[in-house]
Amino acid sequence: MKTNIKSALIAFLSISFSFVMTACNDDDDKTAAPVVTLTEANYEAAENEVCVQATINADGLIASVSAVVLDKDGNQVGDSYSDSETYAGVRATEGVHFHVRNVVIADVATVADYKLSLTVTDKHGQKTTVESELGLEEE
Repeated sequence: MKTNIKSALIAFLSISFSFVMTACNDDDDKTAAPVVTLTEANYEAAENEVCVQATINADGLIASVSAVVLDKDGNQVGDSYSDSETYAGVRATEGVHFHVRNVVIADVATVADYKLSLTVTDKHGQKTTVESELGLEEE
């Protein structure tokens, strides 16, 4: 009789342990990386800045948003934009609008040779980067 109880107890514990190990799978807890849709990236020559409009959705809460203008060789042009305060902790931000200032493009006719690189990082360290050619803001 004791052998049957021990066998039943061992079987029960084995099944319980198996259930717990499969129920605590880390893959179920992962959030998707941020989704970024860049809707505007225009150079405003008069203000010497780039106007950026984007929609950002981040299930993992936004940690930071950064942007940089690159020339055709991938070198940074002017100042970059970085913000880890305004959007920090936001789960889904729609219609984010900001300006990257002090961007000097020598020949406005070659604006299309430059691109904006926008990176959003969530609280889990997942990054999404999107790039777009610059357009010229018409006055």
